[in-house]
Amino acid sequence: MNNHGGEIFRIVQTAKAGTPPEWFTTPQEFDLSALAKSFRISFLRVHDLASLEGLSHEAFSEGGVRMIEVLVDGEENLRLRKSFSERE
Repeated sequence: MNNHGGEIFRIVQTAKAGTPPEWFTTPQEFDLSALAKSFRISFLRVHDLASLEGLSHEAFSEGGVRMIEVLVDGEENLRLRKSFSERE
């Protein structure tokens, strides 16, 4: 899951202690497809849940390594994670 770096630190104990999350986030713009290509790894990037759910069984049935990058919006991801932690 690629939320562009470190958003989990906005909900763990560090965030609850009042430590500025900017110190712990790691924004990055790295092209994982280039990394996969350099190691001859099959690569797929999905941008939404429908695309992820739409992956066929065949995408996982062949042998070898697969890299699937799931792009998510950091703020939306944070809201979703907080909603799960509030249920506990």
